[in-house]
Amino acid sequence: MDISRFLPNEVLGIIADHLVSEVDLFHLGQTNRLFSQIAIPRLYRLAAKKPEGILHMASLEGQVDILRRAAQSGVSVEDFLLAFNAVRRNHIGVLDFIAESRGEEPFDARELSILAMASCSYTTIHFNILSHLFNEFEASLDPEQLRQCLRNAIHAGNIESVHLLLDEGADPSSVTDGLTPLELAVTRGNLDIFNMLLEHGANMQHQSHDDLTLLHIAANYGHVDVLKVLLRRGFVPPVTTAGVQTPLQLAICNKRTAAACFLIQKTTNHGASMQTLLSAMRHGAPITLAVLHLKAGVARDGLINTRDHVGRTVLFMAARQGKPKIVQEFLHRGADPCIADHFGTTPIFAAARNGHIDVVRQLLVIEPGLIESTDNLYGGHSLLYWAQRSGNRQLVDLLREALRRAGLEDPKDVLGPSDLREDAHGRQWKRACDVCARRLPVGNIMKCEVCCGGHFFMCPECYCHGKCLDETHQVDYWTHCRACGDRANCGCNWAPNVE
Repeated sequence: MDISRFLPNEVLGIIADHLVSEVDLFHLGQTNRLFSQIAIPRLYRLAAKKPEGILHMASLEGQVDILRRAAQSGVSVEDFLLAFNAVRRNHIGVLDFIAESRGEEPFDARELSILAMASCSYTTIHFNILSHLFNEFEASLDPEQLRQCLRNAIHAGNIESVHLLLDEGADPSSVTDGLTPLELAVTRGNLDIFNMLLEHGANMQHQSHDDLTLLHIAANYGHVDVLKVLLRRGFVPPVTTAGVQTPLQLAICNKRTAAACFLIQKTTNHGASMQTLLSAMRHGAPITLAVLHLKAGVARDGLINTRDHVGRTVLFMAARQGKPKIVQEFLHRGADPCIADHFGTTPIFAAARNGHIDVVRQLLVIEPGLIESTDNLYGGHSLLYWAQRSGNRQLVDLLREALRRAGLEDPKDVLGPSDLREDAHGRQWKRACDVCARRLPVGNIMKCEVCCGGHFFMCPECYCHGKCLDETHQVDYWTHCRACGDRANCGCNWAPNVE
């Protein structure tokens, strides 16, 4: 029997009000049309009591119709959190409905500033919401809030929001988290925002607390377009800057090859020297950057044989990396192929250990007597021994032919055919061991925390032989590192330069 035909609506409403379960109300609403009309408003009111109920979800998802039905059911939609959710999710319609529900002056000044900050957070910028708050609700931000919002808009590259905030009074020369808006725009490489800040009077000459200029920052991040603009506006790269590296040095150390080449080509006091060339080669510089250094005259008067902290020359580094064109350039300018490093390794041994046949062939043409040389590593070994260790069989054949032409027999340390080791196979880091100059294998390696400013790495074989720049460092300063190549699942923090 359908009891709804015999009970007044008021009684049915009382029954519905005593239901405390959404499931029970839902079942009641499914009984018939009348019960549905009675149950739905109660369902809204019950859901509204939950902190993350239907109203909360509707404000996040932009469901104005649900909020409107809830209001029609007698549920209050004036909660400020609903407006905050709408702003965070960029739902103008929800924001306007909530504002309408709150009356003639829906938000006070504090609430408006909170909403404006929420629309311009570090991770998300909603220009349409931000402009709506400024234009329709007359929101205002204090100078600190404007600085934070401007920083966030520049970080996100949101040009419209940057322009709006500047028009609202944001200081284009303010400092937030140690950076001015101009400096942040340079780090992001955003020329449009950079020029906009200049149009609003940003100070280009500001120097950070660590004496970095805009040129330093642009070079550090490799933004050549920004460098061009800065030079057109009269910036001159300093050869020396108190406490920091020059722009050229920063570009080289961060492998910003295009920026480094631009600075050498387009400026006169770029500060290129053998030290910057050594640094560039250490970081695997291409031939373009090496040749630009040479054309700048850094290698004149025998400086081509300048050594670094491990006693290695630029020729050594080019040989180790297997770059025959750069090797040829250095040899043409007087590089000495017989200079050994701190561990008694010459360029030809650095090439042979890594299996670089073209470089070995070049060096033997220049200095045929190198075929008889031995190194001082692990008691002394021949070129043929290391060629066999590299796994390059063509290199082994080349050296045997060179020995035959010189009337020499195979050295005593040569491995037998069945013992040929192929150390070059498998995954390796492009970075080399700082002792033997072979590329570091993926796996356990050792690091000296003192030598070379704490950036001295040794392959397993070298640290087993107790080698670094100072034998007293072993006990107190050597630490294990894990070079695994899997940054997603490991905390080793090594750069992803595995081959």
